[in-house]
Amino acid sequence: MQRKTVSKLSGYGLALLLASMNFAPVCLAEAQRFNAQKSSVRATDTQAPWLQSSVDLGLDYDSNIFRLANNDVADTLLGKHKRNDIVLHYGAGVSINRPISQQRVLLDLSAVRRLYGRNGFLDHNDIDARAAWQWVFGKRWHGDVHALQRQYLARFEDFDAFEAPARDVLTTNEAGFQALRTLSPRLELGFDYSHRSTRHDDVDRDTLDRDSNLFGLELFRRAAESKSYLSLRAQVRKVTRPKLKSSAITRVDNSYTEYELSTNARWDWTERSRIDASVGYATVRHDEFAEHNFSGALWSLRYLYKFSPQLDIDASAWRDIDARSSTSASFMLAQTMMLRSTWRYRDKTAFSGTLAREDRSFEGDPLSASASLPAREDIIKYAEISASYAQRSFLSYNTALRLQQSDSNRAERNYRYYVISASAALNF
Repeated sequence: MQRKTVSKLSGYGLALLLASMNFAPVCLAEAQRFNAQKSSVRATDTQAPWLQSSVDLGLDYDSNIFRLANNDVADTLLGKHKRNDIVLHYGAGVSINRPISQQRVLLDLSAVRRLYGRNGFLDHNDIDARAAWQWVFGKRWHGDVHALQRQYLARFEDFDAFEAPARDVLTTNEAGFQALRTLSPRLELGFDYSHRSTRHDDVDRDTLDRDSNLFGLELFRRAAESKSYLSLRAQVRKVTRPKLKSSAITRVDNSYTEYELSTNARWDWTERSRIDASVGYATVRHDEFAEHNFSGALWSLRYLYKFSPQLDIDASAWRDIDARSSTSASFMLAQTMMLRSTWRYRDKTAFSGTLAREDRSFEGDPLSASASLPAREDIIKYAEISASYAQRSFLSYNTALRLQQSDSNRAERNYRYYVISASAALNF
């Protein structure tokens, strides 16, 4: 869900890990991703320079750029377009992390140009701009004000079975705040609010445009001498669709309201290990077609263990709701397992491996029911190996191989692909 103090693992999952490369193979809740990004802002490195910048250049080979099945329907949809492609990308970024007395100002800006060798109509710019002010007022109040804007290409795995490949660039804007009041040395009460809007530039998919407003209230109990804590949280999120979804059968408003109660915890078990966990109950109520509502448990569990300074492991599993930009549903229920390990060699070289499986159930689409179609269900299997090398303190190289397979109850959503990528980055 959105802006949890204990992120439901999405911050450490694949969506955030690969978002900068536009792959996002195992998709997690957009709101969760933002919480993970926000958590990374809080965990600032006080030893790093307050101003950092970078430029990068890379190539990606994608064997199935449109995530199409190997069948006649897919070949018809493909038309004059090519199934595989080589993508050149180059970009620059700047990061500011500036403490001012007890306050802190953070700014992250990046822009990437992506050029497709065989499907030039997909050429686009990825923009990511984030700003936050971490404030302190007196001895009892602290919090943050934040904003972001992202521009990125829609994932083709989100396209429905009979949607032809199209260039659909999304623009997401978000702004919000969090305020916490210290009630005692170990007890805090927090309130947060955020507004998010997403717009599609493809006129055939603009019924997927959405706005959301989230209100949250959370009570924290923190450990005396560690970062461990336990919290209780209540939140309400209202998702509205500015444009009705229409067909020959009916016109549907897929807006809904989501309620959730949860408890979240972080436990620093030993100096080498940590456990993050959350468990809650969510209810989704649609403005129309109440038979597509949802109620059920949501949970997450993450275990981190550092065998040595060179080797660590990250194991996680979660069940959550994802507000996807999909024509198949108003939201998606995802159950995910992920295992990731990293080995560092002589401070300059690092190798990582990831295995993941996600079961996706696309929920809440009245048009599927009216057309007597079964709800779409996908099983995503994903694997990745990657390596990085820092030749100098300012120059690094990265390479990766990613494989993904989708097994679905809709034949056109059965697909496979692999991506080989290589890049170099200059940091200064």
